[in-house]
Amino acid sequence: MKLLPHQGEGWDGGGVQFPNPIPTLALPLKGREQYFETVEAVTMEKLNAVSPAGLEAVEVKLSAPRLDDLNGKTVGEIWNGVFKGDATFPVIRKLLKARYPRLNLIPYTEFPHLPGNDHPKEQRERARHVATLAKEKGCVAVISGNGA
Repeated sequence: MKLLPHQGEGWDGGGVQFPNPIPTLALPLKGREQYFETVEAVTMEKLNAVSPAGLEAVEVKLSAPRLDDLNGKTVGEIWNGVFKGDATFPVIRKLLKARYPRLNLIPYTEFPHLPGNDHPKEQRERARHVATLAKEKGCVAVISGNGA
C-alpha cells in the first residue's frame, strides 16, 4: 500500500475542491482484502461517549387526556402578561364560543396575573395557586401559553 498526497494546492477532484493536502490510499489490486479486514478490526473497537442530550433532569409527566367536547364545560384563561394576551384571548374566546355555544369561559382577568421570572420555586407556588383557583371555579381545562 502506498499513501499519495493530492496533486498540488486545492486539487480539484472532479468538481469538488478539497483542502490541501488530503492523503489518498492507492491500493494494489492484490491485498485489498487484507486492508479492509484490518480497517474492520480497528473500527470494531468500543468507545465510551457522553451523550450531548444529557440525563433526564425532571420527571416526565404526560398531559391530561383531551376533552371530547367543550360544550357544557368550564375553561379558564391564564395569562402571564406576555405577547398581547389582552388582544388574543378575546379572539380565542369568540372563536371557541362560535364553535361550542354552551362553553363557559372564565376570562384571564378573573385569575391572578402570572408574570414569568427566574425563580422556579415562586413559579411553582403561583402555578399551584392558580390551579387551585381554577378547580374552585369549576374549570376542567385552562388555556395558557397563547402567543409567540
